[in-house]
Amino acid sequence: MKTRFTCYMLLATATVAFVRCNHDDDQSQQTTPCLPTTLPGYTSTLTISYNADRKVSTVNYTEDDTPGYQSSYLYANGKITRINTMQGGATKAYDTFTYGSGIITESHFVKVASHFEEASRIIYYLNGTRITGWADHNPYNGLARRDSVVFTYTGENITQKDSYGAGEHIENYFLYTYDDKTNPFTLAGLNDEDDEYFKPINISKNNITRMEFHFGEYNDYDKFDYTYDANGFPITRVITWSGILEDPAQTISYACD
Repeated sequence: MKTRFTCYMLLATATVAFVRCNHDDDQSQQTTPCLPTTLPGYTSTLTISYNADRKVSTVNYTEDDTPGYQSSYLYANGKITRINTMQGGATKAYDTFTYGSGIITESHFVKVASHFEEASRIIYYLNGTRITGWADHNPYNGLARRDSVVFTYTGENITQKDSYGAGEHIENYFLYTYDDKTNPFTLAGLNDEDDEYFKPINISKNNITRMEFHFGEYNDYDKFDYTYDANGFPITRVITWSGILEDPAQTISYACD
């Protein structure tokens, strides 16, 4: 049983031969004729444009038909290197990505007065091509680890996420189930808003249909229902929160060659 975060991460990275993840040059979006142009976030609608390499160029976030913020994406050698978050034409925050042996480092910078400060540093651990977990470090406290998770895969989907917090033992965990259809978030290489960039929703091959949260004796779940087009691409999503259907259907649209 996985109980110690540090030991598990050392084991997971011990056999790394090269660094790559699902969102590099070989990602599936290069072989599919369709890319998503509209995706649902938890609170916003994401409208996406792409560059000539079929990678995300900009994302506009709109909530209840009200323009929110925009993000722009930069790449080097086919890998994401920076995301700028803008509002009203001004950069409010940005994230940088650097690549090392068996790790990807994501640093999040926020604007404080007239300058930017690093607010978090997330290190993703890789085993071959897979992200196996991550640790969030606090730049304001000597980069002390303040949160961490380990992923368990079944096939090409993350089916369990163990959360360790700042310690060495599991504090809570999530269980995920999936359909067998194309995942538009993975096609685009986008998550569903904020927090860490690489998440089960944009790492896994298929679409999450159920997400269970377990914390001691407490547990809860959210359910995701989809409709699909003739090619198996999801075109609507409905979320049932804690057993209560509260949100209307969210639309997913595509541009196809």
